[in-house]
Amino acid sequence: MTKKPFFQIALACFLAGIISTISMFRIGLRFFADLVSPRAQEVVILIYFLAILLYIGIGIRRAMRLQDNAPLLLAFWQGALRYFIALDLCVFGIGKFFHIQFNTPLALLDNPFNTFSNDQLMWAFFGHVFAFPVIIGTMQIGGSLMLLFRKTRLVGAIFLLPILLNIFLLDFLYNDLGTTIYSGIEITALLYLILIDYTRLVKFFFIDSSNLPRFNFRNPLWKNTARCSVIIIPLLLMALNKFPQYYPEINGKYEVKSMVVNNIPQSQKPCADSVLTKVYLDKNDIVLEYGSYKRRFIGGYTFNEASKQLVATWRYPGNQHDTLFAKILPGKTADMKVLTGRMSKETFKIDMLRINNGD
Repeated sequence: MTKKPFFQIALACFLAGIISTISMFRIGLRFFADLVSPRAQEVVILIYFLAILLYIGIGIRRAMRLQDNAPLLLAFWQGALRYFIALDLCVFGIGKFFHIQFNTPLALLDNPFNTFSNDQLMWAFFGHVFAFPVIIGTMQIGGSLMLLFRKTRLVGAIFLLPILLNIFLLDFLYNDLGTTIYSGIEITALLYLILIDYTRLVKFFFIDSSNLPRFNFRNPLWKNTARCSVIIIPLLLMALNKFPQYYPEINGKYEVKSMVVNNIPQSQKPCADSVLTKVYLDKNDIVLEYGSYKRRFIGGYTFNEASKQLVATWRYPGNQHDTLFAKILPGKTADMKVLTGRMSKETFKIDMLRINNGD
């Protein structure tokens, strides 16, 4: 057996040490916070990690010198790395079956959609259908178990990589920095386990010939054109598509402050459910809300930036066929707008305050 260098053993030991440190700390905070205070857990985990670093600096060389069996030492730490990745993923994979993850309080679900933080939004969405976390948990457990067996460890690492990449992106875009960093460390550890078989993978994917039947084009130009078409066709389809419109000057959510219809001021009292209360000008739609989200006109619109003319046609409710013709003019302050025009036989003037610019 060829003697392995110190660096390879140290790298495997460091990755196993940092994965086990964070994994045990996460497990401790979630399951043992009532028995051991978080501060005490931090101290214990810090001592453990420092001991790993001390072992890397002193213990590995000493063990290599005394045992003279570096390959066995490398195999041990690579096995430890696989074990702690599998343990961490199984703990949180099994937890999904018991609603420990993606569990959103009912009271929070009654809050307005735009009050959710990024992580609350993610958990509410993925937890809405229980089958989804169960499927993800099953995949985490299955991939983790494959990591533990010599013959399936490479398949397990490749299987888990896209799962962890997805978790990393969700953490990076929706969650906090700490979980993002840990997901990145686990991905690094999986890549390390995969690249152990780098020569084998290169041979399998790029050198060995495939047994699949081949279709040979008579002209290489046709073959390359067919390949390029998978990009060209979608681009042509996009050229035919009607893209969402965005007018920073008017886009946003507005609260109606006063409204005059046919020269008659309208009451803004909560009980007046026939009175317009909110206006939404989105990239795609215009929405008029009358006291509640249950009473809305929803349609598409066009806007002329030069003349400030807005024309809207409604698709909901189905019995609303009148077209709205209006202008959007500056109000008394930068956040105020005046919507003036007509719909059906009614003329109106609306003073509205922009409370969200739609970004």
